[in-house]
Amino acid sequence: MRLGIVIFILGLLVSLMVVSSQVQVEFVGDDFYINNLKIIVDGYEIPVKPVFYDKFYVLGRVFLSWYPSDSSGSGVKSIVTSTSTLYAVMSSYQRKAFYANGRFWVFYYDGSNIVYRSSVDGSSWSDAVVIANAGFFGRGDVFSLWFDGIYLHYARSYNDYGNDVYRIYYRCGVPNSNGTITWNMDEQVAVESSSAVYSPFIAVDSEGYPWIGYQCNKHPWVTKSSLNNGSWVTASGFPYELSTTDLSSQKPSIIPLTNGKVAVIYEGGDEKIKVRAWTGAQWKSEVSGINTLYDGEKYSAVAVGDTVHIVYISEVGYYLYYTKYTYSTNALSTETRLFTESISQAPVICADEDSGDLYVFFEDDDVIYYVKYTASSSSWGNKVSWIDETSETVQGSYVTCFYQAYNGKIGLIYTAGSSNPYKIKLATMEKGLSQFKVTCDFNIQGKYVRASKSSPWNTVNYTLSIYHNVDSTNNWNHAESYPYSNASLPVSVTDWTSNWIPLLSGSYSEGLHTYYIKVELTVQSFDLNETLITRTAYTILEMDLTWTNTLNPAYTLKIVECYNLTPKNTLTPETINSAIMVIFTSILLAILTRRE
Repeated sequence: MRLGIVIFILGLLVSLMVVSSQVQVEFVGDDFYINNLKIIVDGYEIPVKPVFYDKFYVLGRVFLSWYPSDSSGSGVKSIVTSTSTLYAVMSSYQRKAFYANGRFWVFYYDGSNIVYRSSVDGSSWSDAVVIANAGFFGRGDVFSLWFDGIYLHYARSYNDYGNDVYRIYYRCGVPNSNGTITWNMDEQVAVESSSAVYSPFIAVDSEGYPWIGYQCNKHPWVTKSSLNNGSWVTASGFPYELSTTDLSSQKPSIIPLTNGKVAVIYEGGDEKIKVRAWTGAQWKSEVSGINTLYDGEKYSAVAVGDTVHIVYISEVGYYLYYTKYTYSTNALSTETRLFTESISQAPVICADEDSGDLYVFFEDDDVIYYVKYTASSSSWGNKVSWIDETSETVQGSYVTCFYQAYNGKIGLIYTAGSSNPYKIKLATMEKGLSQFKVTCDFNIQGKYVRASKSSPWNTVNYTLSIYHNVDSTNNWNHAESYPYSNASLPVSVTDWTSNWIPLLSGSYSEGLHTYYIKVELTVQSFDLNETLITRTAYTILEMDLTWTNTLNPAYTLKIVECYNLTPKNTLTPETINSAIMVIFTSILLAILTRRE
C-alpha cells in the first residue's frame, strides 16, 4: 500500500501505512494547501491570508522585532506570592531562582519554612511547596541554591542554640517540568560545628562537586564534598578557614571556573574585596581590592570562563564599582565606577555565558535599573530605568537574580511593599531571541506489538524530536525531544505542541539564508518474536530568512525579516517493515519574538 502525504504551507500530513511488505514514501496529489496557519509575533496572534502562487501558498513578508533597544524601559513582572516577612529573599549575593525544564523556579522564606513556587509563563504560579523548616531565627539568608543545568542543589543552616546543634544541610534533586522536584536522597549534614554557622552559599564546580561557603565565629569558611553523586562526604583538607580576622560581614561566595577550579569571593578583615582561587589541588594566595566595601553582603559575582566579574557598593560615596578577577594572573583589575550617582542598595549581577555580556541590577528610589556590559565591544552601557515601582516601596537590600541566563531568560526577584503583607515579585528579561514551536496532530495504530517484553500487548514507546539548522540539512542541532512510554494503541493526539525553542543565532553574513526545522517521530515496540522494531518518519520545513545586523556592531547577526514561508518539505524515502501505522497531521510552525 502506498504512503500518502499532503503538504501544508507550515504543515505536513504523513501517513505510514502498514503492510507486511515494504512500503515507499511518495507524494500524493497535485496541489498543496494551507491548514490552520497562524503567526505569533510579540505574543499576539496575527491572522494570515495566504497568497496562491505556483501550487504553493506563499506567506507575504513577516517582520520580526529583534534586539530592541536597551533603553526600552519595559520589563515583564509578576507577583509570585505575598509574604508576612520582609526577609523572604535575602541576601542579595546568594542565588534563589532559576529557569529550567520550561519553568521559572523561585525559592524563599515564608516566615517559617523554606518553600518554592514555579511557573510556566512567569505569571501564574503554583502553590507553595515546603522543602525544609527554616529553624530558629529563620530568614531568607539561612539558605541558598545552585542550578547546574540538570540538578538543583541547596544548602541551609540550622542553629539550635539551646541544644548546641549547629549544622549546614545539603540536598540535591532534579526540577521536573510538572513543577515537582525529584530528590536524590534526604538532607545530609555537610557541616557540623561547635559554633553557630550563618549565610551558606552553595555552588557546584565544573566537575559536579558541590561547595559551600559560610560564616562561623565571624570568619569566612568553605567546604567541599568528595562526591559528585548527590551524597555528601567532606573532602580532605576541608572545611577551610579563609581568614582569621574577626568581621561579622565576611560572607563568602563560591564562583565555579573551568576544569574543577573555583574562586571564593568575600569581604576581608580590612573590609575590602578578597579573592582566593582553588587550582583543583591547592589554594592560590589571597588577592585584595582597593576600595572599602559599604557592606559585606552588598556585592555580587559571576564567572565567564576563568574570569570572575564582581560588583559592589563602596563605603566612600556609596558608588557602584566593578572589578574582575583573572585566574591566570591571580589578580584583580582596576576598580571601575559604573556611573556618577550614589546608590546604597545591593547590586546583583547575571551573565549571558554564550555572549559574555553582563547585566547588573539595582534599586534606587523605588525604581529598578540595570547596566549592561557588552563583551564584543568591551564596554559598559548607560544606566537604564527598567521597572518603575514608585507606587510601592522596593526593599532594595533584598533583591537577587539568576546567576546566568537560562534559555535566553534572565530573572530578577525582589520584595515590594512597606508593610505586611509584602510581595515577592519576579521581573524577567529575554535576550531577544525569536523562538518557534511546532504543533501537530498524529495517530499511531498497530497490532501484536508491545512497548517492552513485559508490557501489555498493543502498546508502544514513541518520541517526538525537533532539530534545526541554518543553510544545511546536515549536522542537525537537536532542540528538544519528548518521549512517551507504554502508550496504548491506537494513539490519537490532537494539537500536540512543543515548548518554545529559540532560533539559532550566530555571525552569519548579511543576506538571504535558509532556516531548516526537522520534525521527527520515532516509534519503538517488540513484535511477536520479541524483536525490537524501530521506525522513524520525519519532515523538514524551510524558511527563507534575511539576516542582518540592525542596531550596532556590538550585536551578532540576527534574523529580522522572514520571507516565503513555503514548506519546501523534504521526505524520508524510508522502507517500512513493521505492523505500525503512524500519521502526522497539521504540523504548525509559529514564530514568537521575545524582547529584552
